[in-house]
Amino acid sequence: MSTKELFEACIDNEAPLDVLNVCGSAADNAASTINENGGKFVQGHFTEEFFKFWMLTVEGILSSGETSPETVEWFTSRGVNF
Repeated sequence: MSTKELFEACIDNEAPLDVLNVCGSAADNAASTINENGGKFVQGHFTEEFFKFWMLTVEGILSSGETSPETVEWFTSRGVNF
């Protein structure tokens, strides 16, 4: 599953609430990182740069030990390794 496909699966209404929380936090961080690095994030315009920072943030959140085992399983079952 590509990062874009994973992102789209996260925001699907079928995803558990904790997954949506991880996705949203990672998206906020990715947008902020783009802006802090001199770029300009445009709402709803998801670039390769956005997906790179988004995935790095998802991996960081999952490795923090602060997410539920079910959330970790949701991501790992879709190919996320951290």
